Amino acid sequence: HPYDPYATEPRITLVDKQKDEGSEWAIRWNQTHDNWEMSVVTGNVHQRDPIIVGTEQTWKSNRVLGAGFNYSQDPFLWKTEILLIKDRPMQKMDFSGIQAKDSFKGMIGFDYAHKNYGNWTVEYSGEKLFSEDKTLILGEGNKIMAITWSDTFLKDDLSVNAVLMSIGDIKNHLLRTGIGYKLDDDWSISSQLSIITATDSNLLL
Repeated sequence: HPYDPYATEPRITLVDKQKDEGSEWAIRWNQTHDNWEMSVVTGNVHQRDPIIVGTEQTWKSNRVLGAGFNYSQDPFLWKTEILLIKDRPMQKMDFSGIQAKDSFKGMIGFDYAHKNYGNWTVEYSGEKLFSEDKTLILGEGNKIMAITWSDTFLKDDLSVNAVLMSIGDIKNHLLRTGIGYKLDDDWSISSQLSIITATDSNLLL
């Protein structure tokens, strides 16, 4: 398969991002007052993930306009973000090409810090296209629910964390747990376990 990540010989020609799309830019305005913060951002930015067309891999850019708002109410930090994406390049299911689509992204959630029960983060995020297209990867949008917990023990030498994610209408799940122990100022050991269950065609990103 031309997209096999375990292939012994390279089969995809990587196109240089800067040569393909040029530079990117962004402008951000931020306002902070006592226990709340708001921001507005706009720009032309590269996507983090490449687009594959035929046997070539390339990075595309899109225009964005977004806003965010955080409100602190001890022990909670409430947060929300919205982002409008203009002409986002979407990958076709059969890798035959791309199609530009306008989309809306949003996130709402909170952080919670407790002296006895650790640090918690709960977030719900999703993306919705203004016009759905089932021939595109994520052409019907995507939804993610994530719960993160972390804490330290034994005078902060032992750290434990866990992440539970539900992706695509709570049919696909990712559970990741980790543990680390600080031996001294220079050495530490850590371990991580990931369990994935997928029951539909939505991607576990």
